[in-house]
Amino acid sequence: MPQKSPRKERAFVFGPYYSAQFMAFNAHSTFLDRARRFDKIRHPGKAMANRTQTRRIFTSGALALFLPGARAEAQSAHYKDGEFTGDPVEILWGIVQVKAVIQGGKIADVQFLQVPFDRPRSVEISDLAKPLLKTEAIKAQSAQVDLVSSATLTSLGFRQALASALAKSEK
Repeated sequence: MPQKSPRKERAFVFGPYYSAQFMAFNAHSTFLDRARRFDKIRHPGKAMANRTQTRRIFTSGALALFLPGARAEAQSAHYKDGEFTGDPVEILWGIVQVKAVIQGGKIADVQFLQVPFDRPRSVEISDLAKPLLKTEAIKAQSAQVDLVSSATLTSLGFRQALASALAKSEK
């Protein structure tokens, strides 16, 4: 039965320059793998220490993800009740200005007073972004909301305007 020819490296498709880089990287990583294996055989205690250190990094990373949420939950009820208008923020396509409605020390509503509207595309983007930004702000109870895709500048303007409104409402 005839043998099949070995499969060529995928990097070869990109040309000789890239395949040479890939082969150099592959040789380097193979060398490092061999060195690590040799190091584990020679110093088994060191390998266990590395594993423990990796476990600590993952644990601390998981805690870092959950603790800010707990801290934000504890700090979320620190606003005075009322309606607070943020400063107008000028972005490339117009002005963004919001009003934050605070009830029970928490953000209950966010109203848009000004959004970019000078061209039809600005209106489309604003109409897309407004409900998303509003729900994110109420959910986060702060001005640190996720950016809306294709409405990056409007989202950044919203963050600044809401931050100024919330700064006026802090106790």
